[in-house]
Amino acid sequence: MTQGQKLTTLRKQKNLTQLEVAELVHVSRQSISKWEKGISVPSSENLIILSKIYNVSLDWLCSTDEDPITDSDALHTDSTVSDFIPDPTPASDSEHQNTVHRKTVYKWLLIVLLLFFLSCLIFLLYPHRQTAKRSPIPFSDLSEAQEGIPEEGSFEIGW
Repeated sequence: MTQGQKLTTLRKQKNLTQLEVAELVHVSRQSISKWEKGISVPSSENLIILSKIYNVSLDWLCSTDEDPITDSDALHTDSTVSDFIPDPTPASDSEHQNTVHRKTVYKWLLIVLLLFFLSCLIFLLYPHRQTAKRSPIPFSDLSEAQEGIPEEGSFEIGW
């Protein structure tokens, strides 16, 4: 028996829909469908949750054995499925505050990095021309400003 077949059989034995199992495991209904069809496999964390929901051992759920091995911890008749699902809320207020603080720090760090990147980009794209400030020579004075002009007949180009 494949893992997908086991998941389908166990779900039907518990009279649960794919949507109900998906809500208990905190995944989409499509994920449950893919697991049952064998298209994909659940993560180890989800396998643990599924084994607790279905009251079977994780070893049996991962093996190809036919006979289910019930989980001795899950055999209590007074326990419900929700007893085995971890609470998605933080354990304490301080843990929640730490999470909020960490997200705030990451947000500001991202903003600072983006501003730095934008300033570098502007610096690289902005044309930096080194123009020397020269006083313009009027056109009428060009004939008088013949300094450094080579004699007639010689031609030099200096780079």
